[in-house]
Amino acid sequence: MPIISLILWIKLDPVMASVFLMIWLLLDCVDGNISRLESPSKSGKFVDASSGYMMIGLYAIGIGVYLDLINETFFLMSIPWFTFLGGIASILNLMARLYHQKYINVVHDDNNNEIEKGLLRKIEKNIGIGGFLTPITFIGVLTGYLHWVFIFYCVYSLLVFLKTAFSLLSRSKHV
Repeated sequence: MPIISLILWIKLDPVMASVFLMIWLLLDCVDGNISRLESPSKSGKFVDASSGYMMIGLYAIGIGVYLDLINETFFLMSIPWFTFLGGIASILNLMARLYHQKYINVVHDDNNNEIEKGLLRKIEKNIGIGGFLTPITFIGVLTGYLHWVFIFYCVYSLLVFLKTAFSLLSRSKHV
């Protein structure tokens, strides 16, 4: 789904691109519920995480490319700023997840459950791609405010990265 959505952003079909984002979100929720009913397998967890990482990696890049292609007159458009910012946002969001996972793998203590239930995790589940951001993207497409949704996501990705990095860094000093 993330790759199809990216192709649709590039083909200048934002409605279908955002519909595919919502289909991905729905399927992501459904497979998680099915997995909880049955015993989750390690390969299932890997595939689920991989799908999420792919969506995080391609979401902002796709929208950034789309905004640059339609030539939004927002800020010095001689440079593909939206594509650049989308790439940075994607990298920061993926790095926050990488840092989090690496911390759990290296430290491997019983306090990891505390990290999983922390404020940042709750915010990410409700605001991020797995939360209200996906339907808000669709609304942004329909209303013409997609660039503001995009800018919000870029700032959000920066804040998630900084919070994760500093939180885990301070936590690792005490280990």
